[in-house]
Amino acid sequence: MPYVKFLPETARMVDLLKSRPGSMKLALQLGQEYLRSDSEFTNGERELLATYVSALNRNQYCLLAHAATAKELGIEESILTTLIEDSEEMLLEEKFIPILSYIKKLTLCPSQITKADADAIFDVGWSDHALSDITFICAWENMMNRIIEGHGFQQDFPRSTFEETGKRLARDGYFATP
Repeated sequence: MPYVKFLPETARMVDLLKSRPGSMKLALQLGQEYLRSDSEFTNGERELLATYVSALNRNQYCLLAHAATAKELGIEESILTTLIEDSEEMLLEEKFIPILSYIKKLTLCPSQITKADADAIFDVGWSDHALSDITFICAWENMMNRIIEGHGFQQDFPRSTFEETGKRLARDGYFATP
């Protein structure tokens, strides 16, 4: 049950958008920029990175929404499953391993990020812009996780709710409201 009275018991992102339109439009506009603008990463890969941040934070609401969107954008379910479980048996290409390490450290202990962490990403062929994209996606998703958690969103929605969300986000992006 939400912690604030202005949200319904089964609050969703759209309810927060209606109650705080200025703040939420800005937040979603950032999501559109970070997850849908030009990048070395595909839209699906960026959704995968956002899914990983939410998995690290144990934020089921965002995790399920991003995982459903990543799936709609062509990311295999087996990859999503191992990523969510933080499995040692990663099914991603090798070049993603330093990215996941960077995201994990930036999410769980950000003051410990070093140049060596960035260099590990560069060493597998990613550019400065890719590192910037990773950082913005990680920061934005952490912010969104905290908005959801801080408002007390229910975490046990049916998966069908997120399947529809994934289809809409894959088709329309983040700035289009449902």
